Amino acid sequence: MTVRPDELVKQLDASLADVAGDLYDLDSGADMVFVKGQADAGNVVAAGLVASLGLAWERYPLAKDAVERLQAALAARDHAAVEALAGPAAVTLPDGSTIGIAALIEDVALRVEHTGAEVARVAGAARQAVAKVDGARVAFHDLLVRAGAVGADDDVEVTRVRTAIEQATAAVAADPAGATGLGDLDQLLDTARQRVEALERSLGALPAQLATAAVQLDEIEALVARGADALALTRAKVADPPGVRPPLDLAADGDRALRPWLERIRAQGGEPAAAALAAWQRAADARLAEARQVAEANAAPLARRNELRGLLDAYRAKAAASGGDEDGRLARLHAAARETLYTAPCDLSVAEAQVREYVAAVNSAAKGVR
Repeated sequence: MTVRPDELVKQLDASLADVAGDLYDLDSGADMVFVKGQADAGNVVAAGLVASLGLAWERYPLAKDAVERLQAALAARDHAAVEALAGPAAVTLPDGSTIGIAALIEDVALRVEHTGAEVARVAGAARQAVAKVDGARVAFHDLLVRAGAVGADDDVEVTRVRTAIEQATAAVAADPAGATGLGDLDQLLDTARQRVEALERSLGALPAQLATAAVQLDEIEALVARGADALALTRAKVADPPGVRPPLDLAADGDRALRPWLERIRAQGGEPAAAALAAWQRAADARLAEARQVAEANAAPLARRNELRGLLDAYRAKAAASGGDEDGRLARLHAAARETLYTAPCDLSVAEAQVREYVAAVNSAAKGVR
């Protein structure tokens, strides 16, 4: 051996610790949770990734046990055992083949690296597909309002977009990472938009623009109400919720408040109205973005509480499947986290820490059972 046994043990132990951390991070990461859900829904690619991670979890305890036996043999000065465990056939795999400890740890590490990259790819592709369809749906909604204003909501170009979005939505729901045909959406939307714009030019653009502005104003007011409702509910359910924002007051803008401003433009008509509507549109776009941010921020703490509840339930099922709670510690940790999560107002920071501790304990117990 070119490396002294004590140095070899240190190297193997350090490598094993790195692999354990990578395994835990991959197993508990948001991307892997998504992939597991897809596997449960019958996705073959996702099922293969889950199986690959499972094999890594099966081989990790073999490597850990071998390192511990090597440490024990070194402490006992059992030179024969040290020689055997440092050799290329130190570990017998379930299929009867043998492998060295270092090679086994490297095998697990490479499997985790490959699986992690594929999991990130699949989850990333799914997010892109969902974002693509959502973006097309939002764009089509706005276009449909304009099309209705010029009597084109049943035109063939508009109908094609509607059909394509319905098909894309179904494909993404069935397999977010493997959905195909999404690239046609942009082209179909562009063709329909050109058709609607041509009709707007021929019939006069201002009425359609005013109709679109009215729809946007309704959306802004609904978002403001949603933000206020979300703030009230979040404050009732979550103690000192982080990141919440006061609801917007659209009336605070006085003469520049969006609804009376738009009514003045509607009554004005002609070219002055078109110029005024462009200024109104810039202000409305800014208010829409702000109202959406407020609504999302005010809903986020309660959404996080609900997410933690789901995570706690999922890992309780994992704990039950592993059966590794001989001293009742997992049950106590679960009860403490559940008490915090189901008490109003919920202390979110305490709940985060308790759920994190419970997840770590469940994963640790599962490793011990394996």
